Amino acid sequence: MTDNGLGLSEAIELIDQWLGARNRRQLNPAEKVLIAAAWENQKYDAAAEKAGYNAGYLKQAGQGLWRTLSAVIGKQVSKKTLKTVVENQKHELAQHRQPVEGFSESKLDAADSSDLFVVGRRPPKTENYFGYRPELAMLKESVLERQCVVVVGQAGVGKSCLASKLLESLKLSADNRFEKVIWQFMSGHANLDSLLEEIFRCLKLDPYDPSKDLSAQVTTLIEVLNKEKILIVLDGAEEVLKGTTKDNPYGEHENYHWFFKQIIERSYSSCLLITTREPFQDLAFAEVSGQSVRIMELNGLGQDAYPFLESQGLTDIDDGFRLLIHRYRSNPFILKLVAARIRNYFGGDVITFIQCDSILMSESLQQALAAQFRTGVWTDLEKQLMQILAHQDEASEGLPFSEVFKILKQEQSDLSMHDFIAAIDILCARSLLERNQNETGPLILSLQPVIRKYLLKDPSGVIQESLAA
Repeated sequence: MTDNGLGLSEAIELIDQWLGARNRRQLNPAEKVLIAAAWENQKYDAAAEKAGYNAGYLKQAGQGLWRTLSAVIGKQVSKKTLKTVVENQKHELAQHRQPVEGFSESKLDAADSSDLFVVGRRPPKTENYFGYRPELAMLKESVLERQCVVVVGQAGVGKSCLASKLLESLKLSADNRFEKVIWQFMSGHANLDSLLEEIFRCLKLDPYDPSKDLSAQVTTLIEVLNKEKILIVLDGAEEVLKGTTKDNPYGEHENYHWFFKQIIERSYSSCLLITTREPFQDLAFAEVSGQSVRIMELNGLGQDAYPFLESQGLTDIDDGFRLLIHRYRSNPFILKLVAARIRNYFGGDVITFIQCDSILMSESLQQALAAQFRTGVWTDLEKQLMQILAHQDEASEGLPFSEVFKILKQEQSDLSMHDFIAAIDILCARSLLERNQNETGPLILSLQPVIRKYLLKDPSGVIQESLAA
């Protein structure tokens, strides 16, 4: 039985809701044209001419859209079957309310009525959230099991959005144990006193007083974290590592080192979730030591980058998506910027853009990288390693592990293999260095193309300042 009264505008609205509820995205303009063409039994050529699109592009976009909708609805969708499938799906939802996991209306209503509420700052919006489903599942499991979880990743990779999406997932989860979320952007809390003042205010405790004993006040806070079930999100925590030195990894913010130690060593029912571009070595050591800490690295969209690029209005012709994803390592922020350039300057032609052999960078990305190179402790060995790969990686995909060690050994005769591997580990944790190895070949060290271009271009003198040996 079908609902023959379903109109085109309502169909588009329903599909938009279903895409969003399955953690994917909203329809782009070309896809709305495709749905209209399918709904009205219109040929691609006629729809393209009417809407001002290239017919070949519209056909390619249609293939991607039908695949996506098939996965979302759980039934095979094509241009010919779209109308029937959507009408039947609407009828099933009306009859059973929860027949398809992921976009049931009752589940969405439950999210709005959940007891979980957010205080402090407003998390990022996630209407166009894409991919990271395994990572989201792992993050959810981690915050429910551990007292401290750290998400590390490059600028633009989606750490904040993943944390924000976690909150939506917890609202829908039967096993959620949190009653409250405190979200804080760390750009305004490099000083621990500032952060604690805000947390105490959000929890409606007696006002935090910097002039009083810090240990006693933090003990009070931890008692509350044990009594209540609270998720505290510290977004962009690399701010507290600025101005650090080798002898003092927290610099002038040493109180944070002490505070995090209290958080992971005392037993309570809440969780501290940290997002950062710069790894916290003491927290990573705590995880290895068996304490209630988990470190998660976020490395890009992976295969989900293909539908993401489709959602940005691009079409995958002649393996263009694979080349684009490899060049920008499936970083969603960078891919979104590049996709806009390809649409605006290359008419959506990915291959023509690739053939220009240019790495596009935005001002915002340059600023983010500049901030990262000013953050944390940089040893002379790490600086030399980055310089070598930046200047000798141009004609290849990288340099063999043994060759890089040999070059460094010539410059630093007392270099040990232990120190060399430690430098590689920390640069990889910063998402600045890559390790690649096939079954038979040597380990290859390389830089992401964006990182390499930034190091060579050095638009603001940051690299000479930060990486000078």
